[in-house]
Amino acid sequence: MRLAACAVLVLVACHPGSDDAFPIVPQGDDTPITPMPDAPRADASGDAVTTISGRVCVVSDLRNLTSCANQGADGITVMLGTSSAVTMADGSFSLTPPTGSNVAWNLSASGYVTSLMALGTVHLVPAVTTAIYDQALLDNGVILQAGQGSVVGRVVQQGVNVAGATVQASPTPAYATLYDGVSSALWDQDATGAFGVFWLTGVAVGTASVVVTPPSLIPVAVMVPVEDQAITFVTVELL
Repeated sequence: MRLAACAVLVLVACHPGSDDAFPIVPQGDDTPITPMPDAPRADASGDAVTTISGRVCVVSDLRNLTSCANQGADGITVMLGTSSAVTMADGSFSLTPPTGSNVAWNLSASGYVTSLMALGTVHLVPAVTTAIYDQALLDNGVILQAGQGSVVGRVVQQGVNVAGATVQASPTPAYATLYDGVSSALWDQDATGAFGVFWLTGVAVGTASVVVTPPSLIPVAVMVPVEDQAITFVTVELL
């Protein structure tokens, strides 16, 4: 099967109840961070929708970004361009659709790692607590320095996780690529497992070129923006 190369800048989130959890930006140019905002949908009377409703997906396992907590997700600030909202206990929120093209989700709250995600049609944004993330870094021997961030990515084909894919990045991260394995604590260093997830740590702030090589298929390159001490979520779709 021919692989369609994705050359995109994306920040991606999870969606509970679906294996194809991350919104995917189709092939386009390589202009940094330019996901277009969703056009307001018209109702039956022709009036434009005046709010975007979504949910922050608080996860406890970076391998499984489709399982969200139903409680304890309140007080998280959600930014989308110049619009903002604060989450309810289950992570739900509503905000005014922003104008302009240079917009992306940005989550922040005391006790949480900053999360970034491209604006897509699925308004669920992942978040992980600092305690859980710091423990995961410690378990895998990672010490992030100032000016470094992380990329958590998922490789899928027709909504199904792809195992056996390997990932490299340029500039070269400070640590070897980590992959989902049988343990949520200790990650592998060979290839993606059942969740199809890779984790890049110690990535220099800026734009990283991430090359995913699936088993027996053509490599796919994606351009990923990285922010200091934040997690950028990205999906690579194999077609």
